[in-house]
Amino acid sequence: MIVADANVVIAVSKPGHVHHHDATRIVRDHGVDGIVLHSLTMAEVLVGPAKAGAHAQARRLLAAAGFALSPTGDPTPESLALVRATTSLKMPDACVLATAEHLDTALATFDARLARDAFARGVSIHGLHG
Repeated sequence: MIVADANVVIAVSKPGHVHHHDATRIVRDHGVDGIVLHSLTMAEVLVGPAKAGAHAQARRLLAAAGFALSPTGDPTPESLALVRATTSLKMPDACVLATAEHLDTALATFDARLARDAFARGVSIHGLHG
């Protein structure tokens, strides 16, 4: 299992994206074990499809690729607040990092700030540095 940032989902869905090949590798390597998205991250990646009336289809495609919400639920509000208060991250990225910590698992991202703060907190990184 691995937790993914929205940029991983975006990169894998756009063949011309600079990180498409790396994102595809992450999905190939981890999709069978589960790629967890915080509920806010899932909502972020569904905004575009929702504007086109295709959010249900997009959710099915995400599930087929191995993306899902956490099997144990999202981190507590207190956990989110602590990550937000003790890092340089905005709330969406704090949600991703708190989820990785909550599940005690690695994090996939192409965001340098998120990768740096996660690494500093002992979370393994895939994508940008892995």
